[in-house]
Amino acid sequence: MFKAILWDNDGVLVDTEGLYFQATRETIASVGVELTAEDYRRLFLVEARGAWHLCSARGVDEAGVDEAGVRRLADERDRRYLELIARGDPLLPGVREVVSALAARFRMAIVTSSKPEPFHRAHAATGLLRWFEFALTREQYARAKPDPEPYRVACERLG
Repeated sequence: MFKAILWDNDGVLVDTEGLYFQATRETIASVGVELTAEDYRRLFLVEARGAWHLCSARGVDEAGVDEAGVRRLADERDRRYLELIARGDPLLPGVREVVSALAARFRMAIVTSSKPEPFHRAHAATGLLRWFEFALTREQYARAKPDPEPYRVACERLG
């Protein structure tokens, strides 16, 4: 019998993946690199790397984007992502009903790779967080998913 449910966030509770893709695509376009949906899926979801690898592979290093430039681009992407999130309620269809029904039967927590600010901004309109004991965001564990550490940390917190 299950005692608790650990939920992922992006793509499970909220539809933010497309917003992150859009913010990344717009940002690296400013240095002349096109990011396709296929590039994005491969780099972020399969290889667990970032768009900066694509920039490097396409010769952006020679165009003057050094380590500080990559940090600047990442900051610009993060700002744009927050703007896109703030535009509305990214809750996926049916999630509210499922989460509220399960909350009556199970202890629940969220385990996400999201940073705290975009996580909380995305949930500002959802009303979901009241049903979860806590949310474990990226800065609360050392090794990112798919490493099991975030889930171990969440299990320890749940007892």
